[in-house]
Amino acid sequence: MSKTAKISISVIVLLALIVFAVLPGVIGYTVQNRLDTLIKSLNRRGVAIKMTNYQRHWFSSSADITLPFSPVSNNVRIAHGPIIFDKGLTLALATLHGSTKMEAFNNDLNLTLGYDQSARIISQTTINSTRPFMPKNIETHIDIPKIHHINKLSATVAMNHINLKIKNSHLQQAKLTLNGIQTEKKTWRVTAGLTLSGLKVSTPNEKFTLTLDSIGLHQLRFYPKQIVMDVFAAKMSRQTPDQYNTRTRAGQDVYLNLAKKIASAMITKNSSFNVDNLQLASGDNNEDVKAHGSFNLHFSWPTLPDNTQKLNPVIYLS
Repeated sequence: MSKTAKISISVIVLLALIVFAVLPGVIGYTVQNRLDTLIKSLNRRGVAIKMTNYQRHWFSSSADITLPFSPVSNNVRIAHGPIIFDKGLTLALATLHGSTKMEAFNNDLNLTLGYDQSARIISQTTINSTRPFMPKNIETHIDIPKIHHINKLSATVAMNHINLKIKNSHLQQAKLTLNGIQTEKKTWRVTAGLTLSGLKVSTPNEKFTLTLDSIGLHQLRFYPKQIVMDVFAAKMSRQTPDQYNTRTRAGQDVYLNLAKKIASAMITKNSSFNVDNLQLASGDNNEDVKAHGSFNLHFSWPTLPDNTQKLNPVIYLS
């Protein structure tokens, strides 16, 4: 073997030792600081996450993390980069995985810390319940571009296999998407979308059935701080006993006006509404169909000049 080949092999072995033996321990210090920074940044924005009992080792670490609305903490394993062979090959600063199993629900939590100070959080929850309107599982994705200064984030929450209160009725998925950005005035502006997919509603004897591929509201914009102020103002506006009672007309009007104010503020000229493949059927167990119909509807606001005060909706029927 030539001298050059021996030197090349020695360099490769040295680099491998640095990457797989030395760097994970050094990165472990950085990972703990990054997680502390991420949790503190989320806490300042009202997301109550706690991390305790952090145990740092050379190739991996462990900690207990408590998520919002969770009665128990997840014991998580944190694998250090630069190259992670945990559930496949991953190039990242660190990956975090933990699971919680209880009688009512199971939760899997995964977090990836990138070299560019980004973070991706994926939470999957399986719910063991037959109660109406309770989903079988919930999947949440949160992407944070910069954990040191969180001024932008995106989130998707998908609730799957929802049993409705009516027998033989269900909703395949309810999906909420949120994209938030912090403005120059330090307030958050959120663009949201809501899609309901795979809806079926039937009477107990199935003489009437409604099915729907999807219905959605898209590009809705709101300011969380403004909504909180509107809700507070509505509560303070109640002056008579009837306005405090939601069973009275006066009490219902307070919240109806609040809902109208919030809804009108959320709809912009880029907002849209869609109904895809809505079908109605009537008959005895759908064998002798007496009536059947289907239609698609897309409702959107056209792009208009900024000085236009009145928005004229455009409706497409098919």
